[in-house]
Amino acid sequence: MCGLAEKHLTSFCATACEGLSIGTGNKFLKCPRSILTKVAGELAKASGAQLLVSFEIQFTILDKKLRLVKSADRLENSFRATWLRRSMPRIKDEITEALLKCRVEIRQSYAESDSQLKIILAPLPVIEACDAFMLARETVRAIFEGEGVKATMSTKPLSTGPRNGSPMYVSLNGIDEKVSNSFVAGVLDRLPALCAFGMPHPDSYCRVEGGGVGEYVGWGTETNDLPIKKINPNQWEFRFFDATANIYLAAAATLASGLNGVHKAMKLSARDCSISLDSLTLAQLDDYGISEYMPKSLRESLRIVGEDSDMRKWLGDKLFDEYIGVKQAELAAFRELSGKEKRLECLRLF
Repeated sequence: MCGLAEKHLTSFCATACEGLSIGTGNKFLKCPRSILTKVAGELAKASGAQLLVSFEIQFTILDKKLRLVKSADRLENSFRATWLRRSMPRIKDEITEALLKCRVEIRQSYAESDSQLKIILAPLPVIEACDAFMLARETVRAIFEGEGVKATMSTKPLSTGPRNGSPMYVSLNGIDEKVSNSFVAGVLDRLPALCAFGMPHPDSYCRVEGGGVGEYVGWGTETNDLPIKKINPNQWEFRFFDATANIYLAAAATLASGLNGVHKAMKLSARDCSISLDSLTLAQLDDYGISEYMPKSLRESLRIVGEDSDMRKWLGDKLFDEYIGVKQAELAAFRELSGKEKRLECLRLF
């Protein structure tokens, strides 16, 4: 059921290409959703984990002139009694009710500032979680549009100001911590390549140097300075995702990398770094095993993933080649736009 239009239904489907079945017997070789289903099944079998996934949706509110909302109706300070006199409780309730009709639950929502909100969805099996992310994203945009303002998930809605991401939370329930660590070690091993899927837009990389992802490959307990955050022994936050991603493909590539870590019983080479990186020297970072930089551009991450033969094998030649080709074409087209055109295109799409 569609939460925004009660007489309509919303469905999520696999995509088949009839020509692919010739010689392969599989017409779903270019379908990210089908590949994610396959990888998730293989991970469950290899690790014994009960996999649950959820997503965080970060979005910025813009007025009709595409400027940050700056009004008396602030998004923050919801703990004050005056909150009840404002429009945001009604809007948040409307979003919550619309999503509940689609069986999508919001676990938490809060404001980062007077113009940026975050919504964290409840954990679900991975395919359902990706479907929920897509439903929630469009529901948020539609409801705010009805209020005469724009909710954008663009990573860089303005040259300065809030930066938006869509972190993925992964829970590997029912397994030993060593297996969970091997999964994360596999993800860390492929992290620069994974950016081509989780951060597939030129503007995505403002979150590397500008905060939100982190400049180094590494992990830490409850840290926002690195791209992987440990929440508890079997629960992790992967921060290298944003709303420009094909969420099914990005999740499939990430789970495939983690599966490789489980197969090889990889160990975490980097140490848990739970303190601010700003307080560490390069020598101290090296002691933590933190020395590799994250890609600083889509061009760089596409080059890295293009050389990754394992990723090609995990995702399949057909999908891998077509994805890289499309992203390279998008990158070339984006370079031809002016700064204003780039911003307007991102706001239109995301």
